[in-house]
Amino acid sequence: MYASSKKKAVAKPKRKAAKTKDGLFEETEGKIKEDGLRKSLKLKEDDKPLTMREVNKMLKEEVGKTFKFRGKDIKMSKIMMKRLNLAKNMMKKK
Repeated sequence: MYASSKKKAVAKPKRKAAKTKDGLFEETEGKIKEDGLRKSLKLKEDDKPLTMREVNKMLKEEVGKTFKFRGKDIKMSKIMMKRLNLAKNMMKKK
C-alpha cells in the first residue's frame, strides 16, 4: 500500500463577530427583545425566575408541539427555541 501524500482538509472555524465591552455581540445588539421569552412563556414579572433545568426541559420539545409549563399550555415556536437557546447560553456565563 502506498501512503497518500494528500493532506486532509480541515474545516476553518467561522469568523466570530466582534464583542462589545459588555460582552454582547454587535450583530445581536438591538435585535434581542427584553423579556421576549418571559412574554412567550406567559410569565409575570413577579414570578420566580427560570432555572437551567426548566430551560433544558423545554429545549427538548419539538417545534409546533404544545407542552405544559408551570400549569400553562404553550406552543413551541422557532423564535421561542432561539430565545431558549440564548437564555441557556446567558445562564452558563454566570
